[in-house]
Amino acid sequence: MLSLKHLPLPVLTEQLARCQLRLQQSLGTCELRLLTGQDIPALLGLERYCFSPHLAFGRRRWRNLLSHSGCQTLGVWQGERLLAYLCLFPHLGWRALEVRCLAVHWHVRRRGVAAALVDLALGLGAHLQARSLRLEVDEDNPAACQLYAGRQFVPLRRLLDYYGEGRHGLRLMRALAVSDGLSGL
Repeated sequence: MLSLKHLPLPVLTEQLARCQLRLQQSLGTCELRLLTGQDIPALLGLERYCFSPHLAFGRRRWRNLLSHSGCQTLGVWQGERLLAYLCLFPHLGWRALEVRCLAVHWHVRRRGVAAALVDLALGLGAHLQARSLRLEVDEDNPAACQLYAGRQFVPLRRLLDYYGEGRHGLRLMRALAVSDGLSGL
């Protein structure tokens, strides 16, 4: 099964340390760690900043993602404040790693946080021997679309009204190879 829990500890530690170093270079003191059910209030707070109420995940959804699904969610903390998170879901049928959600607080956007997290996902996916990394993005989010295009993600499908009426999404995919293991980090 694809799971961060199945990575050898030295690989996971090295991947997280590299990402943490990149984040500290742009944010100063911060901590990157796996999130648990105790972090749900902080997740809900960040969701309110990043997403409209009909798109934001609620308490029940986060509880399921953090404790009952195969998802693993990494959070970037500065003190008691959650600045960003990356929720990864292994999809066995596709033999892919899926970015279920990625959010960055608007106070720290355009400082390389999302890029560091996407690069972390690419490296982890390669080490998990996933064939691809997949995600969805709002086609009206030029910064995110540019970030993904710069990392060789290609559109698989347009998702009509995915983010609400008249707000379309794109399903993107980046093929991975085991040799990609540390690229971009």
